[in-house]
Amino acid sequence: MLHPDEHTTERDRGSTLILALVLMVIGGLIVIPTLTYASTVIKANRVGSEKNQSSETAKAGLRVALADPAGLYEGCAGAGITIGVTLPQPNIDKQVTTTCYLIDEALEEEDATVRYGVATVEANSVVPAGGSGAVYPSSGNPVTNAWLADTTPESELDKIWLPNLPVHSFDQRGAAGYLMEAGYFDAAYSECRVYFPGTYQDPVTISGPTYFGSGVYYFESEITFTSGANAVAGNGAVQGCTTDQDAAFYAINGPTRHNLNGLGVVFIFGDDGRMVVQNDTGPDAVRLVMQERLANPEDPAQRSASGTSIMTVNGDTAGVDELLDVPGRIYVPRSLVGAETPVPASTQSYIASTLTSKPTAPTAPQNVVATPYKRAATVTWQAPVSDGLSQITGYLVTNDKDGATCSTTGELSCAMDGLNPGFNYKFTVVATNAVGNSPDAETPTSILPADTRPVMTVPASPAPASVTEFWLTANEITWTAPTNTGGAPITGYTAYEVNSGKTCTAAPSKRKCIISGLSLVTAREFEVTATNLEG
Repeated sequence: MLHPDEHTTERDRGSTLILALVLMVIGGLIVIPTLTYASTVIKANRVGSEKNQSSETAKAGLRVALADPAGLYEGCAGAGITIGVTLPQPNIDKQVTTTCYLIDEALEEEDATVRYGVATVEANSVVPAGGSGAVYPSSGNPVTNAWLADTTPESELDKIWLPNLPVHSFDQRGAAGYLMEAGYFDAAYSECRVYFPGTYQDPVTISGPTYFGSGVYYFESEITFTSGANAVAGNGAVQGCTTDQDAAFYAINGPTRHNLNGLGVVFIFGDDGRMVVQNDTGPDAVRLVMQERLANPEDPAQRSASGTSIMTVNGDTAGVDELLDVPGRIYVPRSLVGAETPVPASTQSYIASTLTSKPTAPTAPQNVVATPYKRAATVTWQAPVSDGLSQITGYLVTNDKDGATCSTTGELSCAMDGLNPGFNYKFTVVATNAVGNSPDAETPTSILPADTRPVMTVPASPAPASVTEFWLTANEITWTAPTNTGGAPITGYTAYEVNSGKTCTAAPSKRKCIISGLSLVTAREFEVTATNLEG
């Protein structure tokens, strides 16, 4: 049997247990959330602090990068549209990774280092005075063609850019293009005509609102932008009357294979292809925007066209994959296609441009006239209509009796003596350039150099000469042709400095020359004589 005090102790213990349970419940409802909240606040403060540190670190990295814009540009030089370049870690406490992508290479450079190819992409623009890029030293020597060793298919500073052609679509396109469905172009346009990348063999005329979808266009005939043309070529910064995506979906009866790719366009001209933009003014003035061609740098078929707008198929139309080579005059390498394993352009159905400046022999001289003298004759003529794109280096005159000749180095007349007074003579004139000889041009009638004809004489004196100081020991002498040439063409001039005996000579068309090596203390006196066949 329990003692009464023991009953009381058991009751107290039960009450204490209940009170402890109540306190535990209260603690769970109040204290634990309070601790959780405090822990969350502490963590949030730490995250915010770390975020602020990261933000400031990023700003610091950006400030470091922008502190030297030229260095930033040079550091990002290898960047591409989809290929990033990781820049060096800036000298700050936090780890920062900076990656740059190419957006517009032309805007980052200073004026003094902008390449001509970037500075003059706009029609009628003037090359900036500070633009870089000197003429390649051996570019004027078509015999050695040493410049070929410095060409590159990629655009590189201080290199001669000779890009390969991109692979183009063989799909034949019509010259009329495709109209867009109503409602899928700006209301300001009454209509919108679309052209898709491909091969255009027929002449194309553009007038009104026009959009060229992004890709590669190959023209074998003329494309003309005429009055009222408002054309945008390719997606880019300037909005056209439609876009690539809408053109692909909503062009009326559009092609099943649209060949749209990349951004922007490149126009390639081969065979008889060329682009003509009429220079109208006023409300009908032609507007043509060609967005820069951006192609996937990992696509070897298209990469070579990236950054270009207009290309020409190089080569000689005389044969397949022939070089355009006129020794001593011009050398144009044949075009290749592709970036990884280039192939000749003809294997991709490209035809070399017929508009490439290939020199030929000149056409025949015109209006040949012979004037008889006693046992002599002068022959005059006019220059050929075409010099064959190569400067005429001389003329040769031949008579039809004994084959005697006279020649010039470019003058349009010469004299021939020693003719038989009893024969009638005709004369032929042939022009020569670096490529070859022209057809013969003949006098329409014959002449008789009889003894009763006037006698050729030496020319009169040239008109008084003027003298200017060229430098301290040299003078330039200038004169005008004599009014009487003695019946024969002037063949040259000689200027003399009387006291020293020093001379200089000039061709008939020049009429000035420089005498150098003259004394600084002796007075100078000059004379000029003209010479013809007689003296």
